[in-house]
Amino acid sequence: GYVGIVPNSYLRDLSLSERVCLWHEIVSNRFADVLVARRGGSAIEGFVAFGEAHGPCTKDGWGEIYALYVVPAEWSSGIGQTLWLSALRVMRAKRLGFVTLWVLVENKRGRRFYEAAGFRVKPGSERSFVLCEARIDEVQLVLDLASR
Repeated sequence: GYVGIVPNSYLRDLSLSERVCLWHEIVSNRFADVLVARRGGSAIEGFVAFGEAHGPCTKDGWGEIYALYVVPAEWSSGIGQTLWLSALRVMRAKRLGFVTLWVLVENKRGRRFYEAAGFRVKPGSERSFVLCEARIDEVQLVLDLASR
């Protein structure tokens, strides 16, 4: 899903065993709420990880989408929407007032998805980081749950 957005060398060097360990740690230590989408008991088709927002750009009462991913073969199937709406229900039940997330500027498909869900760019939130010697730009999006 990130081909052409992040360096190919980064994607090529991703380690399945390291990712499994990372997600095991996240789930077993409850660092995030994680919901997965599967069809008929098959492999995971997508997931969303979310929880209370953290970092200098957020406040108490804010939720954050840490990751929302759907395998490219399932894009436009409704899985992303289902995951997002399920996470939204949990965050509303926790009485959170706002939801935030960071999205890569070049992730145009992801940005369209979030903007269709009501997220808006937080002015002045653009930031960059370096990944495999490439500059990656991201922007913070915010959704006021009272408006949804």
